[in-house]
This record gives sequence, C-alpha cells and structure tokens, in this order.
Amino acid sequence: MSVTGILLAAGASTRMRGADKLTQMLRNAPLLEDRARMFLASRLEAVIVVLPHDRPARLAAVEGLAVKCVFNHEAENGMASSIQAGLAAVRSRAALIMPADMPDVTSEDIDTMLAAHADAEQMILRATNADGVAGSPVIFPADCFGALQALQGDASGRHVIKAQAERVALHALPGAHATTDLDTPEDWAAWRALNE
Repeated sequence: MSVTGILLAAGASTRMRGADKLTQMLRNAPLLEDRARMFLASRLEAVIVVLPHDRPARLAAVEGLAVKCVFNHEAENGMASSIQAGLAAVRSRAALIMPADMPDVTSEDIDTMLAAHADAEQMILRATNADGVAGSPVIFPADCFGALQALQGDASGRHVIKAQAERVALHALPGAHATTDLDTPEDWAAWRALNE
C-alpha cells in the first residue's frame, strides 16, 4: 500500500468574518496542526500540506512536524490549484485528499480507508457519513492524477468522481466524520457545543 495524504490548507477563510479557521484552537492546538498530526498518526506513507504563500500562521502551525509543505501561489484561483500543487509532490500510487477544516476524521478512519483501498486499488474510494452521505476524504489512484491536474478554478475532486462514477466505491465512516467541516463562526460554535 502506497498512499500519500494531501491536506488542503491553502483556501481562504472568506466566511469566517476576518478570522482564520485553520488557526482556531481545537483540542489545544490550531486546527491545522491537529489535522496534520492526525494524518501523521495514520498509516499514510507520507503527508503533504498545501499552504498559501501569504499565511505565516498556517505555516507556523505545522512547523516541526514530519510533513512536506507545498506552497500554492495561486490559491486565490480556487480549489483546483491546491489539488494540483499537492499532487505535484506525490510519489506514491495513490493520494488521499482532504480539506483541513474537517475536525472529526480520525487516524483510525484514515486507516480503515487505506485497508479498503488495498483491496480495490483501482477504485476511487470516497468516504461517507454513517447515513451514506458522501463527503471527504477521498483516495484517488494515480491514473486519476491527470484528470485532477486538469481541473480549473473552484473545481474539486467531485468533478473527477462524477466523470468516473462507475469506478467509485463508498466507505462509511462513523457518525458525521466525513461531512462535518468548520467554515463559519457558527459552525465552530455548534461543533464546540457538542464536543468541548
């Protein structure tokens, strides 16, 4: 099994009204650090963190961790550029891609996905919540990298998943792990009310 994890952390926090969601504290660490440590605790072969070039606090959150930092100088152009920046550094046979603002995904979740991927390496493996609603992360085999590299603007891996629907397998994670993200102050407040 050879899967690299790509943590997408280059997007803007446009809905946070001036705050940076990825440097908000979660479990006594910035969210980005917490998510990077979670990736590192899994059985991923390597971890790549895609960062914007102009957010030093995000870089500081992962400094000293055993991750490869890749800077996306075109982050303002949308999600596609972050995916492309991360994939350019991948040397494995597959990539697990996840936005960094997902607080509930665990290293055990990642490992169950890696085990499922090992049994079906040519499939695109997409996480769902316990009710079957599709979310993240997603494992893409290397033969999908070209299609991912061709994405533009705010296009994401969903576009490749839709175009190759016949080879998508779903993998249920507990609860809402695969669908909970923290985009707004209200999201943070609701999550903290339930988890802290």
